[in-house]
Amino acid sequence: MPAKRRSDRADVHLPRELVAVVEKMHRTKDPTVVFDFMRENALRDPERVRIRKAMARIHRKDFLPLEVRDKAGDRGPLPIGLGQTSTGPEVIEHMLLKLAVRDGQRVLEIGTGSGYQTAVLAQLVGPSGSVVTIEIRNPFYLWAQNRIRKYGFKNIEFVLGSGAVGYEPGAPYDAIIYSAGATKFPEAAMRQLNIGGALIINVWRGKFQHLILARRNVESGFVSEDFGPVADFVPLVED
Repeated sequence: MPAKRRSDRADVHLPRELVAVVEKMHRTKDPTVVFDFMRENALRDPERVRIRKAMARIHRKDFLPLEVRDKAGDRGPLPIGLGQTSTGPEVIEHMLLKLAVRDGQRVLEIGTGSGYQTAVLAQLVGPSGSVVTIEIRNPFYLWAQNRIRKYGFKNIEFVLGSGAVGYEPGAPYDAIIYSAGATKFPEAAMRQLNIGGALIINVWRGKFQHLILARRNVESGFVSEDFGPVADFVPLVED
């Protein structure tokens, strides 16, 4: 009788629910069941739940052109005209989770676009907070104000102009979020943050855009974290 072969691997005890998901993936040959499980499991994160509740109160279809409104439930970006896109909800959620926007904060958004993310931010900061959103294209500047009006927000300031280096007149901010991909990190905008404030932006690193989160920790310095490629954003109009 041959001797039993001894395994060099330690026993790994996986949660029963995860084992069931992996078994289903092998049975159906469908890897998306794992992603769906991870997505649902993420609901245990209180901060993610808070963000999703805010997003659930804002309907993406209200901010889309008629020709793509029936695709509002899609996960990815959607065209809104002039070569621009409405960022997908999952990417917005991911960025807001990293940025950790809180009730009562003052937030600067670079690139109003359709106004969808603007409305989500206004919902997150609440009546005691405020959102300054700057848009360089007049059609979107007007469109976003018109679409957001139905929600009755009183905590949004719309600005027409370039936000490549932030918006000094509205500073200081607790958070800054860029809705476009930059060729270089906007250090000038960092100086518009409160101490402890954070900025999130996609910056080109070689062939890919990398999601960068930077936090101001002293009067003239900051620390940053590179999350690698997450999504491709339309180019930032830089000065």
